[in-house]
Amino acid sequence: MKYLLDTHTFIWTISDFENLSTNAQNIIKDVDNEIFVSILSFWEISLKMSIGKFNINGFDIKKATEYMRDLNCYFLYLTEKETTTFHDLPLYSNHKDPFDRMIIWQAITANIPLISKDKFFDQYKNCGLKLVW
Repeated sequence: MKYLLDTHTFIWTISDFENLSTNAQNIIKDVDNEIFVSILSFWEISLKMSIGKFNINGFDIKKATEYMRDLNCYFLYLTEKETTTFHDLPLYSNHKDPFDRMIIWQAITANIPLISKDKFFDQYKNCGLKLVW
């Protein structure tokens, strides 16, 4: 089965696996699953590093491809459909983060469950989001 890791889930997978739920750990470790990370996660990390909002010891964004290879993960790239229909995703007043919202939209449009601990994501289940933790 295919799964998409949220940005924090990807970071914890690399740096602090024990922060993940047992369910998330089992899904990620299962070699029969295809694990994806949105290309947006790397843009988000890189942007936050540039403004001083992200610093995890030992994490080097320039090694993104290496991390993906080591984890046997795949990049999930943005598609024309996702970028041109993004306006269809409701904008909730308590959740305006553009990176999160596009990752949610990618998961919905690709019909891939999203592995995330973010409680704000629950409100998108009525839009078709399959959320796993």
